[in-house]
Amino acid sequence: MSDELFRTTLSKQRNSRRNKILGLAGTAVTLTVAVILLAVLIPRSRAQGQQSASLIFVNGTYPSKILSLATWELQLPIAGSSGGVTVIAPPELDTSSNQFFHAANASVTSGIPSAANAVDFYTPPNGVTTPGTQSPRTELRQLNADGSLAAWSYKGSYAMQVKLAVELFPTNVASGGGVIVSQLFSTSVVNGPELAELLQERGSNANGSVNKQTLASSYATGTQMTVTLSVVKGNLTASIDIGTTVTTTIDLADDYYFKAGSYCQTDGSADTGCQVRMYSIELYGFPDALTFPP
Repeated sequence: MSDELFRTTLSKQRNSRRNKILGLAGTAVTLTVAVILLAVLIPRSRAQGQQSASLIFVNGTYPSKILSLATWELQLPIAGSSGGVTVIAPPELDTSSNQFFHAANASVTSGIPSAANAVDFYTPPNGVTTPGTQSPRTELRQLNADGSLAAWSYKGSYAMQVKLAVELFPTNVASGGGVIVSQLFSTSVVNGPELAELLQERGSNANGSVNKQTLASSYATGTQMTVTLSVVKGNLTASIDIGTTVTTTIDLADDYYFKAGSYCQTDGSADTGCQVRMYSIELYGFPDALTFPP
């Protein structure tokens, strides 16, 4: 697919304690803020466990040999042993390779060629979802160096930079479909609210008054790009190396963490899932991380 757009939508809502940067792609207008909130914050309306598959080991290089995963846990779109979704954290993540998360040189998704030195994040359209959401994901969630869940202040200087390509996403769902590839989340409530998310989407959703800015145009599925989300002393910046940069000011008193991968925006009716191919992921400004800025 080609001629898609990455757009950014800036929205400040102090009463609801949300401040977003949304990178959107579409042939017409972007998703409204209300539709985005439905995808992230409303209680799940479909039953748990729709994707009841077990993990299947995929031979090949372990993803941990390709990506820096020491401070990440992986959320998968299948049921966990104690409810919710399956979560894999280090050191188990070091030797994990399965049908949802594996080296791209062992690609198992029909129609998508293999690639060296990359990791595929595949999410089926009907996967199990995390509490409070209705869309499945194969996604990394930031941890601290000691393995605890990361939570850092917006008053500092932090960044996540991901080199990736969107390989597959659904287009036949009422909300337009799409795949969220990177996020910045608040710890104030479970799974949200999100401070920033970057979403590739195809489709049309009318209504809504938002400030939309294009980050990159004429993106062809499979094209590599470097996505950066950074927070520097209250200023939030989203950028794509094949496009432009957008910055807004954060005035919320929450702590935050990064996420990246394949958060598939489906309502369970899509005929295809989502796949994001990740070539690298780096954090900046944290202990034992790279020197800021990226």
